[in-house]
Amino acid sequence: ERCLNKNLTNTYTKALILGDLGKQDESAELKKEAFSNTSEADINNLGYQLLGGGKIDAAIEVFKKNTELFPDSWNVWDSLAEGYMNKGDKQLAIQNYKKALSMAPENQQDRIKGALTQLGAG
Repeated sequence: ERCLNKNLTNTYTKALILGDLGKQDESAELKKEAFSNTSEADINNLGYQLLGGGKIDAAIEVFKKNTELFPDSWNVWDSLAEGYMNKGDKQLAIQNYKKALSMAPENQQDRIKGALTQLGAG
């Protein structure tokens, strides 16, 4: 498990560097490779690492990919909402928190409602 996560993180980080160097095709190819054969949790961890490092747009891209790969998980929508909240995009944060809320287990609902209230949509 640990090795996979490291591989995802390393591969994705290399893809970001290639993108910064203007090598968009290679970057896109590596990103595709990074997401093949990985878990929802590993992708989420990568998103939060990027978010913690101030790479908000990259984090949102990763969280979005997780919603495409695991659309039935409330947690991926919650994380995407958090990414948008960090970017200051209230509309998209609200939209994704509402989606997460509609799927979330009871023990998560108050926290999500709190985030919505914070965004002025509670």
